[in-house]
Amino acid sequence: MKNLILVRHGQTAMNAKGRLQGLTDVPLNKKGQQSAYQVQKILAPIPLTIAYSSDLSRAHETAEIILTNRQPAVPLLTSSLLREYYFGSLEGQSDMQIFSHAITSYGLKNTFSYWHQHQGFPLMVESFAAADPTKQAEDYTTLKNRAEMILQQLHTDQHQGNVLLVAHSVLLSMLIYLVAPSKLPRTLLRNTSVSILTPTNSGFNTNGINLSNTNEIRQRLT
Repeated sequence: MKNLILVRHGQTAMNAKGRLQGLTDVPLNKKGQQSAYQVQKILAPIPLTIAYSSDLSRAHETAEIILTNRQPAVPLLTSSLLREYYFGSLEGQSDMQIFSHAITSYGLKNTFSYWHQHQGFPLMVESFAAADPTKQAEDYTTLKNRAEMILQQLHTDQHQGNVLLVAHSVLLSMLIYLVAPSKLPRTLLRNTSVSILTPTNSGFNTNGINLSNTNEIRQRLT
């Protein structure tokens, strides 16, 4: 593998309303489709050997749009392993409801540490799990184990060129956190943002996180 290109899916109606999606299967809205086509244009001159996506429709549709008009066609494989973090009974609630619960559970100072320190990412995930009264939400350790499995599988991927992976904000953030905790943005990843990991002998390095500028993305990939 030359580069692992991580792309968050395009916007959905629930994204636009600031509501947690998780495993809720919501399609792209018009803005999400348009931004996916913008990524398609950005990556058009970048050779791709294979693509992977979550099997949830918002990620799969984003991947299909990005791969539009590729000659030869790039194989696209979907996997449930790449699904978003599961919020349990919190799915459909607003971001602010969860933020309020985190303040109640962990205090204002600890909650705000997420926005100012990369070490706050595990706290954020644990706050999701703690806020779910049904105790179905994924805890940090479960998410971490799933992300480590993904990275291990990708590191042993035998394709020699650039590999595209389209998935979701919390899952992709977990992948980046495992590779380079200090590089994870405070606000996680924007819809259709591009992040680039490059393989090393033992794992991956980061080569750009949460990117949207056409020239910067192409420069880092060529």
